[in-house]
Amino acid sequence: MISKRIKLLRTEKGLSQRELAEILLVSQQAVAKWELGNAEPDLKMINTLSEYFNVDVNYLIGNTNIPMPPDKNVRLTADDGLQIWASESGLSEVSQRDVFEYIEMVKKLDEMKKSYAEAYDALKSKLT
Repeated sequence: MISKRIKLLRTEKGLSQRELAEILLVSQQAVAKWELGNAEPDLKMINTLSEYFNVDVNYLIGNTNIPMPPDKNVRLTADDGLQIWASESGLSEVSQRDVFEYIEMVKKLDEMKKSYAEAYDALKSKLT
């Protein structure tokens, strides 16, 4: 997994293997071997990669799909929690979208119920 993550993070930054190698003070061949899965960076380099790409080590090595765990001092919203759940659920992206669409539908139904209840109460008060 680390090989895929290194390549993904490097390409997301728009860096070539050579450019990343220069930043990390390693050879381009070392980066190529990491990305091909023929070698793995040592623990110190894994930490350096984590810091450079601003991702959690656990994300880099494939233990989680969350690039950076939330700050414990930051309060998560319900939507943040759902996003985290979805990324860790093992569901396909299509199934994750289906879940989010279902949740949105339930929210709309709740709004309709409230609206109907308010209208019912208003009508009831006019009749009494």
